[in-house]
Amino acid sequence: MSNKTRDYGHLRVTLTSNYGWNYDDTGSRVSRSVMMWTPVAQGNMRPLGSVAIGSGFYELGGKRASLLVGNSSQSSSAVASPVGWRWLWNTKGGKGKHDSTVWRPIAPSGYVALGDVVKYHWDEPDKNSIWCLRADLVGNGTFASSDIWNDRGSGGSYDISCWAVLPRDVGTSGSELIPTSADTFRFSGTYSQPDISLAQVPVLRLPKAFQRFTSSLPQVTPSTIPSEGDIFSEMEQCRATLPFTTFFDPTSRQVLDNLGDPFCTVIKSIAWDVQGVWVNNSGASYDRTQTIKYGVSREKREEMVNSVGVEITAEAGIKAVSYSVSLNYQFTYSTSSSFTEYSEKQVEEKLSIPAHEAVVLFTKHLWVTGQRADGSQLSRIEVVANDDVHFGGCKLN
Repeated sequence: MSNKTRDYGHLRVTLTSNYGWNYDDTGSRVSRSVMMWTPVAQGNMRPLGSVAIGSGFYELGGKRASLLVGNSSQSSSAVASPVGWRWLWNTKGGKGKHDSTVWRPIAPSGYVALGDVVKYHWDEPDKNSIWCLRADLVGNGTFASSDIWNDRGSGGSYDISCWAVLPRDVGTSGSELIPTSADTFRFSGTYSQPDISLAQVPVLRLPKAFQRFTSSLPQVTPSTIPSEGDIFSEMEQCRATLPFTTFFDPTSRQVLDNLGDPFCTVIKSIAWDVQGVWVNNSGASYDRTQTIKYGVSREKREEMVNSVGVEITAEAGIKAVSYSVSLNYQFTYSTSSSFTEYSEKQVEEKLSIPAHEAVVLFTKHLWVTGQRADGSQLSRIEVVANDDVHFGGCKLN
């Protein structure tokens, strides 16, 4: 059964854990091992290049997830097949058991090839094995700090090192265009990184749809005095739905167990929360102190990282963990570099309760929820927004 897809503007995406083997360096006498696979297409959804794995030899199927892309219902031009191939490297002269060749796709005008492709033996790959992306659907990436593999000591006629292409940090403010990993690599004919211009990744268009919280403070009357913990005017402010690999490592169970519908949604909600209620039926006023814990505790932060793949801090706001991609563009009303609502602290609020009156202490309460595509929760944390305290109440007679 096909994995479900999701459209981001003109681009349709999904994840797969099905791969076709291309090469491994069994018998090469190189100190480090490598295997290379190409994700298998799902209908008109294709990969953007081959995958290089620099650890051992094993069947990759079911143990990793990689991106597939295609045209969305809005477009017939988001993707295009390569028009040809440029030879980069082969195993001739080496001592390994298998022969293989690395090729670079040649993209048609207006399109970009995002990954190199490996083919068993010497033939060119099929032009229908991968897609190239339209240039406006591509963003700048970066290379991992060290290579996946190189052939030092192989005795081969040509040198090779392979470098993983990763999304680049978009900054604290975030962006409408979310960079995501295509799980591709780039060839270098030396043991140094390739030219940085070759590090490019798909971008997923996720417009801002943030809703401001404008609900008035709840009215309190003698017959409607709330209880501590009551919630009023709860609303969803924003959400972001992205492939699971945006949040978790592509080999993790969180990704592999959800491939049938491989998208995770993070939701931010807000409401008025009753932090304290005092009813004074006496003829004299009295004073009280209420302790309020604001922000996100270390334990809650760790829970969100482990369960949802989202990190929440006062310094960086909300970001997806896998490639440290900021979601602040989607999760704030306006551009901001300060996220004090998530800063952890404890405050003592002092208040006076007048005679024959009820006083209610309200705060703005936030929830950040991670859920699977079927709506089942991964985790949910609650946050009291910092320094956003409001008093309501009424006379009792």
